[in-house]
Amino acid sequence: MKNRMRKTKFMALVLSVMMVVTTIFSGVTVYADNAENGWTQQSEEQTATASDPVKVSKATASDPEKNNKNAIPSDMTEEELYKLSDEGKLTKAVLTGLGAIEPQEKISGEDYIDFTCIVDDEDNQNHTELKTYVMEKMGFTELTPGALENVAPKTVFFNEQNHMYRRAVVGNTPVYYVGIANVGGIEYVYYVTSQKNTDRTSYSVLKPGEMIDLLCVHKNSYQIHYDLENERTDAPNSDLTADEVFGGDRMEVVEENGSYTFKVKIPRGYQATVEFVDSDGAKVDLKGSDPSLGKMMSYYKKPENPNRILLKEDSPSSMILNGTYEVSSVTKDQTVRVKYRKVDTFTFSAVDWSGTVYANGEVSRIWAPGPASWTGTFQDSIPTRWISWSLTGRPSMFRWSQWRIRRQ
Repeated sequence: MKNRMRKTKFMALVLSVMMVVTTIFSGVTVYADNAENGWTQQSEEQTATASDPVKVSKATASDPEKNNKNAIPSDMTEEELYKLSDEGKLTKAVLTGLGAIEPQEKISGEDYIDFTCIVDDEDNQNHTELKTYVMEKMGFTELTPGALENVAPKTVFFNEQNHMYRRAVVGNTPVYYVGIANVGGIEYVYYVTSQKNTDRTSYSVLKPGEMIDLLCVHKNSYQIHYDLENERTDAPNSDLTADEVFGGDRMEVVEENGSYTFKVKIPRGYQATVEFVDSDGAKVDLKGSDPSLGKMMSYYKKPENPNRILLKEDSPSSMILNGTYEVSSVTKDQTVRVKYRKVDTFTFSAVDWSGTVYANGEVSRIWAPGPASWTGTFQDSIPTRWISWSLTGRPSMFRWSQWRIRRQ
């Protein structure tokens, strides 16, 4: 009886010690660690008890963090933001983690953008009216976030001179990308001084008085137009857009005697031809990919070797849906023209295969859901995703047992 009472007291003592330990540790604030940028999660001064919950921690930039490597404070001060920017620790990954990047917000031209004509500056001519002309006459009051070579005005005709965008700087530092970051409810303009814009790229923030200066030079330029012609307007839902085919970042202006490349891409199920003409309607020679896109492979058999099926000489080795082309020595406005058509009828033939030794003369039929014949034609409006030709014959014979054509 006494032993049982001793055991009961001992268990009660152990439980009491466990409760005390639990109470102590329930009031300990866990510190976060971010070795990359030095930010800290530090609790406010507090006395932890079992009844008093731990207070919400506040982020500071003073103490090293311990555990959470993503603990970047969303309420950092402007001074702290500039410090990160100056130290090269404000990366795309940091801003993305904060949810700070505002891709839809545009940059005010009045507040943050300057225009400078390099030639006029070298000639000591005051050309301060260039910015006013761009904003008031061209309506360019805002700059879209992105690569400056794509979003800056390509050409400005002012004072009887054509001005072409050449590069951008903040002070004497080259700038390639710009955007808006919202930190603590305040919008800041950031810029990137690297030509690569990755998660590890350092971002810099414009400080009061700093401007992004778009530098222009006197240079004749020519317009590049993009034209799409649908040759199958009767095919439903067949229209394509210029952004789909040429991309949203396509070149639209090129300097005199300059060169440029452009890309063309069509969806599967289309065929297209690419051609290039100048402002007089004369065709321009293209360098690069095959101007015929979407061509299907075709095959043939030699009479002397009927068991071998070969790719025709004029047939592509695979279906090519995109191409890259180059034009050089531009001296006129030019037009890239793509004539395209939706392919909605497909023909497949098993005749060549059936005449080889692999068929062995035992194939008796091709059965549904494909057409019950050696050659079949079907429309892309067929509701099934797969069209199949299944071959029958001696089970022990090793050969293809089915062709499957996938609609996409």
